[in-house]
Amino acid sequence: MDKAKNRLEYAGEKKKFYDEVESCSKFLEERQLKDRFLWKRFADQFREQIDASNKGWRGEYWGKMMRGACLVWQYTKSEDLFEVITDAVKDMLTVAKEDGRVSSYERAKEFCGWDLWCRKYVILSLEYYLDICRDKELEKKIISFCSGALDYICERIGDGKIKITDTSTAWFGMNSASILEPVVKLYRITGKESYLALARHIIASGGSGVADIFALARENRVYPYQYGVSKAYEMISCFEGLLEYYLVTGEEQYKTSVLNFANAVVNSDLTVIGSCGCTHELFDHSTARQTAYYEGIMQETCVTVTWMKFCSRLLALTGDSSFADLMEQSWYNGYLGSLNTEGCTCGYIRDKFASKVPAGTLKDIFFPFDSYSPLRSRRRGDKPGGSQLLSDGSYYGCCVCIGSAGVGMYALSALMKDSDGYYLEFFGDADFEDDGVKISVRGNYPTNDSVSIKVSCASPRRFKLRVRIPGWSEGGTFFSPAPDLCVKGYAVYDRQWCGESVVFVRFDFSVREIKPVEWETDVLYTNLTAHDGIYSVEAENVVRDPDDSNFVSFAAGPLMLAAECSPDDVFTFARDSKGAVKSSSADPGNALLARRFTDKDGKDFILSDYAHLGRDWATPIAVWLRTAPAPKNE
Repeated sequence: MDKAKNRLEYAGEKKKFYDEVESCSKFLEERQLKDRFLWKRFADQFREQIDASNKGWRGEYWGKMMRGACLVWQYTKSEDLFEVITDAVKDMLTVAKEDGRVSSYERAKEFCGWDLWCRKYVILSLEYYLDICRDKELEKKIISFCSGALDYICERIGDGKIKITDTSTAWFGMNSASILEPVVKLYRITGKESYLALARHIIASGGSGVADIFALARENRVYPYQYGVSKAYEMISCFEGLLEYYLVTGEEQYKTSVLNFANAVVNSDLTVIGSCGCTHELFDHSTARQTAYYEGIMQETCVTVTWMKFCSRLLALTGDSSFADLMEQSWYNGYLGSLNTEGCTCGYIRDKFASKVPAGTLKDIFFPFDSYSPLRSRRRGDKPGGSQLLSDGSYYGCCVCIGSAGVGMYALSALMKDSDGYYLEFFGDADFEDDGVKISVRGNYPTNDSVSIKVSCASPRRFKLRVRIPGWSEGGTFFSPAPDLCVKGYAVYDRQWCGESVVFVRFDFSVREIKPVEWETDVLYTNLTAHDGIYSVEAENVVRDPDDSNFVSFAAGPLMLAAECSPDDVFTFARDSKGAVKSSSADPGNALLARRFTDKDGKDFILSDYAHLGRDWATPIAVWLRTAPAPKNE
């Protein structure tokens, strides 16, 4: 049915990691994904239908967590996890009404707030489950359930009916328009023309009530933060749907929009930790403004994970190694930094919800993810994003539900293939088996800068092995033996393989100094007001604060370096005769990597990788380090 094809597909019938992928997956399985209480409570939102009471999004929790669980299972192949999520799917299949309706909003108040957003996640996650389903009868039931749920929507929304962007006042209907992805996926499964018609309606709507985001991306004259609607996570989700539509129709204009959008985000809104949005959860020219002071939350985990997923899809679409670079940046910095492996708690929840339930009935729930990540000196764990109170006195949050999709996508993307060979994208210790080929990676990367790649074949096989050359190491990566050629971000070994062969790679882990982007004035669409779930936004002219230049950050390999420090701490750095900052290796302790620096007075200090600092949610950390005293308020 598809008229366009991905260039690459995920490889590795069997895979086993021995690094953060493994520890993260196991952590999430045990502390979240196998929790039957959570699955039951989340499915109950479609029975209780209380989301309309505050135009809430409790209905997203089940689908977000199911999608992540399916992706994690594709790596771990845990039978315990498979049993739990299969039971959860069977429970979800019981919530539909006789007319197929599936909603966490009561019928009289449907098609407002986050109603379609929540329905989207149910259908989408069940489509992900279909990829791993073993039971043909269950598969039929899932397709019937999803079709009933979407048929109900198609009968009411579309050309000549309710306009998709009129079904939500939140973010000008962009959250509702993101249902495009599961709509197209279900069209691919069923071939129902009504689904393709709804997809066309969504695209014709422009994805929002204030701007045609798809056309703006295609024209490529302004950045996403200038579209007039700035919610980062939802906008990326809409372009995930547009990518699905391109694969079905083959219409090149939509591929152009998708790729233009991705590149525009990189140029205008991606920060050093691989996330977006330094003003709340909004595109705001973060690439330039990431050193600006903002007292609110920033760098949402939902954005980090959705960006990783989007980059994984684009890597498969194009075979462009830069998208693997981007995934790696997010993984080792923003994503791993958001994990709550220390079991920390956030007082914000108790302050927010304790007064809304009878005394002593608020249930403490463990959150395996933090929702926001600091850039200048601040502690982690300030606030759980998207938190909603459930009827039994428990609660949950959006970032906590979406988080597991990040490790799942990263694991699946580590080894990819096309018709003539393999693409090794990531370098953590791992074993892969695919169609009689075994590929093993060792080297304790990124603690160390060298890896060995062993390729094993029982019988002679001719194929290409492409090893990614990270953009941060371009020109400084050494291979032994030498590759046959280097092209488009890959070292290519094109040969007949038999027995065991080993390729050694050394990357350039020299410390890189990163300075803030200079800018003068800008226009942002982050001046938001909300009343009863209705959002309005006004363009705001902003002027750069000269103090924003008084910061510096450092990277080594894929890792951003950071410090435990207060907002007023000033850092100085000894430099060599060429002006480069001096540094040397240091014991990383519980971190992945550390470097020793010397200040102007000859005193040594340590910077460690960003993801492993501040995990107690109490110690302030910074990836952007102050280099001059802050101006005094007069």
